[in-house]
Amino acid sequence: MTPAAALLEAAAGMFPGRIAAADRRQALTYRQLHSLCLRAAGGLRQLGIRQGDRVAFLMKNSVEWVAAWYACLYLGAIVVPLHTRLCPQELLQVLTVSRCSALVLDAGFSDTLAYFRAQGLALAHTVCTGGQISSAAAWAQLTAGRGAPVPPADGGDDAPAMILYTSGTTGTPKGVVRRQEDLVRHGQMLAAQNNAPGRRDVMLSTSPLHHIGGLQGLLKMSVLAKRRYW
Repeated sequence: MTPAAALLEAAAGMFPGRIAAADRRQALTYRQLHSLCLRAAGGLRQLGIRQGDRVAFLMKNSVEWVAAWYACLYLGAIVVPLHTRLCPQELLQVLTVSRCSALVLDAGFSDTLAYFRAQGLALAHTVCTGGQISSAAAWAQLTAGRGAPVPPADGGDDAPAMILYTSGTTGTPKGVVRRQEDLVRHGQMLAAQNNAPGRRDVMLSTSPLHHIGGLQGLLKMSVLAKRRYW
C-alpha cells in the first residue's frame, strides 16, 4: 500500500467510530470513509484507472473530494487538483500539460466539461459527483459496488502522489510534483506541532483542498486521526 493511503488505513483501524470528514450534507466516520474509499477505488479500477494514471479533480471541498483523493492514493494514481476559479481556457491548459487521462468533477462544472470536449480534450474517463452529466460516470453508482476488494498499489516513498499547480500569478500555472513521502512527512510535521495531541480536535478548513493550504489541514488531521469539518 502507498504510504499516504496507509494514513487512512491506520486511522480506520485505530479510531473507526470517530468523525473523519464532514461537509454540509454528511459526516463520515473513519470506518465509513475507509469503506467509501475502497468502493471508489474499485469503481475507478473498473473504469480502467491504473497506477501512474493522472486523475484531475475539479471539485469544491466535500467528503467526495477526500474519498476520491484517498481512492487514487490507494490505486497509486496521481491526483491533479484543479483550481476551481480558473477560467476554462486555463484549466484546459493544465489538463493538457499534465496529461490527465481522467477527470472527477462536480456537476456544477458541466459547462466547463462541455468546453473541454468542444476543444477536443481526450479524457478516457470522467466521473461526476453531486448529480449527472451526459457520458460521465456517476459517483453514486461508482461507489455503490460491493465487489471483490481491489488490491492496493505497492508504491514506495518516491512514487509521485500529486501534481499541484501554482496559481499562475506571474505566468502560466506550473506543476509541482509531491511524492508519497512528501505528503506523509508534511502531515507528521504539522501533527507534531499540535498543542494538545490528546484532544479530539475539530478543524475548520476555509481553504480549498486544491490548494496546499487546504491540503495541510487534511494531512495533519489524517495523521492525528481526529475530527475534521468543512
